[in-house]
Amino acid sequence: MKVLLVGYGCMGSALATPWSKDDLIELMVVSPHCPQLPNFVCDVKLLADNYRPDAIIFAVKPQLLSKVAPYYAKFVTEHTVVVSVAAGFSLQRLRQLIGGCLVRAMPNLPIVIGQGVIGLYADKISTVQRYCIDLLFGSAGTTTWTASEQLIDAITAISGSGPAYFYYFTECLREAGEHLGLSPDIASMVAQQTFIGTAALLNEKQDQTVEELRQQVTSPNGTTAAALSVFEQEGLKERVKIAVHAAFKRAQELSQ
Repeated sequence: MKVLLVGYGCMGSALATPWSKDDLIELMVVSPHCPQLPNFVCDVKLLADNYRPDAIIFAVKPQLLSKVAPYYAKFVTEHTVVVSVAAGFSLQRLRQLIGGCLVRAMPNLPIVIGQGVIGLYADKISTVQRYCIDLLFGSAGTTTWTASEQLIDAITAISGSGPAYFYYFTECLREAGEHLGLSPDIASMVAQQTFIGTAALLNEKQDQTVEELRQQVTSPNGTTAAALSVFEQEGLKERVKIAVHAAFKRAQELSQ
């Protein structure tokens, strides 16, 4: 499969790493900031006019996509899959810039270690094309296709922004530890390792739900129950819904 990757920032380089090691993928990367390797070029003008990739992946920021996408139209046929990972950039806007089978992808930060979540949506895509996209992005994490483009904004609000939510809660635990008298170093280590260990255990115990795992830690009238009771009294669950909806609404605004 011939894959043309446009952009080599955080997302682009994370995607390129497994693709460059796959013998079934013939990868070409275009980026002004890229390694001096045979399959990396700094300008689209260095690609041959008759180059015909099976897939073009735009891993650039939304404000750049409008500028760069038209330069790649000459490489597109009716069979080419064009994927945008630009947050908030609708397929309608992309269609005005370039042809092909258009796909929106919403990966999150953990793709850099192959543990990401990638939301995908396409108006029209063949079984073969969908299989190829699943293979490409499956190397970076778990893929999920949404039934509508609007739901890509929901994926953005949950998994796209989600890592920041968990990091923020870890920050809060660290500060709470310091407030109780722990040194900054110890509070940071305890909060972070608790986050890491809990995520690892959740991954290990996939036969159990998060509710079941939470209940295992929560003894009646114990310390955990006391803390969870405060969370409930303060309406944490509802506040999380409000916060995620704010992210969802912003994603929709960016799509306009």
